[in-house]
Amino acid sequence: VQTCALPISDEVGYITIFVYGIGGFTTAEQKTDLLVDVSGKSVAGLEIGINDARLIELDVFATVGYSSQYESSVVLSNIKSILGSYFSPATYRFSDTIKLSEFYAAISSVPGVVYVTELSVVPQDLTIAQNDGSGNIDFFHKGSLPNVSSSGMTITLTSVNTQ
Repeated sequence: VQTCALPISDEVGYITIFVYGIGGFTTAEQKTDLLVDVSGKSVAGLEIGINDARLIELDVFATVGYSSQYESSVVLSNIKSILGSYFSPATYRFSDTIKLSEFYAAISSVPGVVYVTELSVVPQDLTIAQNDGSGNIDFFHKGSLPNVSSSGMTITLTSVNTQ
C-alpha cells in the first residue's frame, strides 16, 4: 500500500465572490446570507469576501445597412434591444475582455440587417476599461460586467435595396 502525504500549509487563503442580483445590485442582507452559506461550506482559514460587480458603461457607435423591405424604426429598435440585453450585467458572463466580434454578431443577428460597415465600442470611464486597439474591450478589474444602455448607442442606418 502506498500513501501520499500532502504538505500542510499555514498560508491563509483568500477568495472574492463578485455578485450582481436579478435586475440590480444585491442588498447587504443578501450578501451576508451568501457569505454565511459559502463560509459554512469552505475550509478553515479561507477568507471570503463578497463584492458587488463593477459595471462598465460602454458606448456603441455603428453604421448599419438594412434591407429596404424593413422599417428603419423597427430595425433600429431591434438593434438597440439586442445590444442592451446581450451586453447587460443581468445576462453577460464575467470576463476580462469583450471581443468586438461579439458586437458584430449581435447586430448582424437582427432581422433586416444586411451588413455592418463601421463599429466601435468605447468605455465611458477609461480608468476601469480600455479599447485594446483592435476594437476589443479590456476590463482592468476582476468582477466587471458590461452595461450598454440605449442612451449610449449611436446607430446610423442606411437603406439597402436587396431585391
